[in-house]
Amino acid sequence: PNSWWQVELKGGVCVAPTHYAIRRGFPDTASVLRNWCLEGSTDGGATWTVLQQHTTDTTIVEQGFAWGHWQLQGGESLFNVFRVMQTGKDATGCHHESSRCGAQLPFLDIFLLDQ
Repeated sequence: PNSWWQVELKGGVCVAPTHYAIRRGFPDTASVLRNWCLEGSTDGGATWTVLQQHTTDTTIVEQGFAWGHWQLQGGESLFNVFRVMQTGKDATGCHHESSRCGAQLPFLDIFLLDQ
């Protein structure tokens, strides 16, 4: 657990996301996320707010470049840094991305919908 990657918005940009999506970065079926949380920060990552927790989530199917998307509750708070933290085993039973599991760089999309 505790493998993570993050995205930081520059230039003073802060957003209140309503949805997000993750797409796998590999064409094979290894290392599909199952247990993770999406977190947001406003202070460069010194403190984090959990935006969504996923436990044994099978939304992202075990195929190459698969993706999943989720609606976020709330959406009032502004953030400029977002982190995906792996909190448990992936689909192959690994606790972190390693050479045995097949390293990948997922893609994160943050959505803002007009109200």
